[in-house]
Formats: sequence, C-alpha cells, structure tokens
Amino acid sequence: MSPTYEVAALCHPRAGWPLELARWATTGSAPVRLLSCVSADEVRSLLAAGHAPCAVLIDGSSSQVDEQLLGGIKGSGALVVGVECEQKPTPWESLGADRVLPAHFAVTDLLDVLTEAPRSDGNTRPGDPAVASGEHGGRRNRIIGVCGSPGAGTTVTSMAIASHLGAGPERMTGAASVLLLEATGRGHHGLYHDTGDVIPSTADVIEKARSRDLHPDDLRTMTFDVRGEYRLCLGAPGPVESNHVSDGDARLLLQTVTRHHGTTVVDHDGAGSGALAAAVAEAADLWVTVTTAGMKGLHDAARMVLEAISAGVAPQNQLVLLNMTSRRGASRLGIQRDLSRLLEPVAEVGVRVSAVPSVRMEPALRDGLALPRRFRTAVGEPVVSLLEASTPARGTPQPDR
Repeated sequence: MSPTYEVAALCHPRAGWPLELARWATTGSAPVRLLSCVSADEVRSLLAAGHAPCAVLIDGSSSQVDEQLLGGIKGSGALVVGVECEQKPTPWESLGADRVLPAHFAVTDLLDVLTEAPRSDGNTRPGDPAVASGEHGGRRNRIIGVCGSPGAGTTVTSMAIASHLGAGPERMTGAASVLLLEATGRGHHGLYHDTGDVIPSTADVIEKARSRDLHPDDLRTMTFDVRGEYRLCLGAPGPVESNHVSDGDARLLLQTVTRHHGTTVVDHDGAGSGALAAAVAEAADLWVTVTTAGMKGLHDAARMVLEAISAGVAPQNQLVLLNMTSRRGASRLGIQRDLSRLLEPVAEVGVRVSAVPSVRMEPALRDGLALPRRFRTAVGEPVVSLLEASTPARGTPQPDR
C-alpha cells in the first residue's frame, strides 16, 4: 500500500474546495488523508499534540490568518499552502505561505504542491511511548489474529476466543482487559452481537487517535460491553472504508487498543488482505486460521498458513482450527493428520492443528445469548495452550514517523 499525504485544512464551513478534497481522498483520486479544522485554535491544538501533518491548507476567506499562525505551522515542519478566495485577496507572500493554490484548484495542482511536502503514513508524534512491551496487570499485552476461509465460522470463532479468555476457566486477564477488534468491513460482529448500529467503529478510534493519546475512558465510549466478558470494537462501516485504511492508521489503531487491553483478539481477512492484517502479522503472538474439514477447507488452510508465513508469522505461533468436524474421534484424528501432512512442505516446525466438533449455534446467535460452552472450550483451550508456549511477538508496530 502506497503512503499517503496527511493534510490539515483550515477552512470556512461553506468553502467549496474542502468538499472536493474530501471526495478526492475518499475515491482515491489523491493519496490524501484529510484533517478538517474550523478554527486556528484547532490547528494549534493539533500541532501542540505533537501531530504535525505534512501540509496545512488555509482558506483565504478565513479571518484567523496571521503571521503568527503561519509561523507556528512552518515551525512544526509542515508546508503552509494558501488557497485564494475570489471575494477577498490575501497577501500570502508577506504572511509567509510556502505555496498558493487558486480558489478552484484541480487534483493535479494539489499533487504538484504536495510533492514538496514530506510524505507520511500516519502519526508523527515525536517521543510517542512504545507499547510493544507494554504491561497490563503484570503481564505483557497479547495480540491474537483470527482469519479463515469463507463460511468456516471465523466471526463466531473469534467471539468464542474472546469469551473464553474473558470469562473461561483458563482466564488470561481481567474481564475488561479483553478486546475483540473487527478488522473487516463485513459488519458481521454488529449483527451477531446485536449492537443496533454500525458506529462507533475502528474509523472513529483512528480519527481520535490521530490528534491525541486516548484514555481508557475514550475507548470505552467507542466500544461495546459484551456480558462483562470482553469489549467489542466494530469494524469500518463497509469494505471500501476497510480497504482504504493506510499502513500508518492500521499501526496507530493496533497501538492504541493494545495499550489499554491485556488481550486483543483481531478478526481480520488474512495475510495480504490489507494494512490491518499486515499490522497484525507484525505483532501477533498467535495467528489462528479457521477452516472446515472438507477438501476445499484443507486446501484453504494450507494456503492461508503459507501466506501468514510469508508475512512473517512463525509457524510455531500458528494454530489451525478445523471447524464443524465429525464427533467421531477416529474421523477427527484422520483429518488432523491429513492437514498436518499437507502443511509439512511449508512449515518445518509443525503448525498445530485442532479439531472443533460441530455445535448448533443458531439459537444463541438468533437470541443474542452466550455461545455454547462446549464450543467456547473447544476453541479456547488450544488457544490458551499455544499462547503459553508461543515465541514472543516482535511487538506492536509503531506508526511511521
């Protein structure tokens, strides 16, 4: 994924160019992430928080433009770009603007200006404390990535893992310390958890975290409590929004949520599916692949394990859960052996394979109840076992500086 220009805009609410800029950013016409400010104080607060965009566009119609404001922006290292107002000429040169754009500038005009600005994928917070080795309740924060083939029950499996860790007999951390993060744009977790809305979501967490460090209370207002076992952070409202998350924003999101939760379970689309999955691959203590026991399911599992290894996830830190297997012990063992043999060419150190028996889920999902204990245990126990034996992860990736 290519890096983006982070651009702040100080503009009049009725100015036309901010709407065009937002449209270019949304459609991908320009590699821009827009931070809109309606006052000079907002711009100053942004800079005071140590979050310097690569450029600040200032509308000429603003009455708040002065040398002091432009000097502060330039002092942060950002490019000052004035945007002409047709009704009111502005002495941009004497004020100290680096570049000036016409009132109705085109996307090519903007890109020509931004080539002079430093490129950034995310936050530029000097001195931002590293959380890679953060402690929570006396133990290092954990990240568990969960992905799977279509129809294998990945969403429900991630719910079961979070539930088992938050309230099960092998309790890893306090109930409030487990977060289930939806890193897809499918909206399945909102449906299964009956949240009643698609917001707040990961997009809101990212937006707030760009300008300041979030307090645990901030995260509580943007997540949902699930029976006191874990908290849920919904994914982006749709696949388009999910796929347009930049590398820097993905790292920022993961860094923010893991700082305040002992265990973060991330439901994602698999290695290579985007920036969020890449950030999880960099930091995961355990990588869980969910599949089914048929021929296609075994093939999907082998492919996804290989993709995870290529993304840097150690084979010994991977677990394959074979969902909906037969209750007959001999049949389950045979399927596990088949998959283990299939994985031998791609993993010198064996990837652990665990069979999960078929359990009826529909009543619990329909009525918003806890998942059957039998299923939570079958999924959760191998996760806990492998977590205890896993090689320490490389740490939560930091936003690019």
